[in-house]
Amino acid sequence: MSRFAYSLFCDDVRHEINGKTSQIGIYQGSMYLDKFPAHLPKLCIIISAATHIENPFKEITFKAYRDVNLLFQFQLTKEQIDEAVAVSPGADDGIFRIVQTMGILSPIAFDKPCKIRIEVEADGEIIECPGLRVTNAPEGVKITK
Repeated sequence: MSRFAYSLFCDDVRHEINGKTSQIGIYQGSMYLDKFPAHLPKLCIIISAATHIENPFKEITFKAYRDVNLLFQFQLTKEQIDEAVAVSPGADDGIFRIVQTMGILSPIAFDKPCKIRIEVEADGEIIECPGLRVTNAPEGVKITK
């Protein structure tokens, strides 16, 4: 496997000193809501794509969908990728090169249960990436606000 992608969904991202970030309220595969429709003040989606250093990305497109509806799309050219990697500590570890983007949906409403689907296309190839299932909380699970 020379290319892979992963995503992280959370309530907020805070930029700290020394280039660190803190992700607050991370969702693990599912977001449970007590009822629909539901409104959230913010949902952050961090999408990362990695490739072997000997096979660098020439172009990459990150997309997020709520079921079939496009939420956001970011396209990067080779020049933009190289620039992003140059200013991102840790984006190139000598084996893998990582390209990352973040979408902030604020506010976001959910009319019904759905799936937030992530699509990463690099150099014409679709790279599978996990998404987030938004659903009713299972019976007995208490939702805090």
